[in-house]
Amino acid sequence: MATHRYLYEKLAFYYGYLAIPFQCGMISGSDLFSYQLLCAYERQGQFQRAVNPTEEYAGSVERIMAIARAFLETHSDLRDAPSYEQQRYVYQNNLILIAQIAGKYFYDHYPPDSLNNLAAPKLFEDERACIDWVKQGIDRLHLPSVTRDG
Repeated sequence: MATHRYLYEKLAFYYGYLAIPFQCGMISGSDLFSYQLLCAYERQGQFQRAVNPTEEYAGSVERIMAIARAFLETHSDLRDAPSYEQQRYVYQNNLILIAQIAGKYFYDHYPPDSLNNLAAPKLFEDERACIDWVKQGIDRLHLPSVTRDG
């Protein structure tokens, strides 16, 4: 599959999964959208990282998200999974998921064009410290390189 930017700002949580839309092409000059699923519960769902299991596409983000929701409503294996608090942020087109378990905060970090988690195995005392640390790391990745004339 070609590289594309996930539209994290349009993602939605359905039946234990994050449905994440992306533009997958164009037909007759109109955008065509698909989606990918990300398990919200410790990556244990059968559809973790599944790309468009319905094999349906849509001409709008709203329609593709309705397709994803209908699929998960019928097929989700996580309908009764225990929930935990998870905050979702989009920063410089990166998805940051922050969760708390037993009073400690941790995060998952997904870049704009991949659902490969870039998070370091690090725990934080509070959510603000966690989000600040992740943002600093992303900012470092986006700094222009400095060259010295010599």
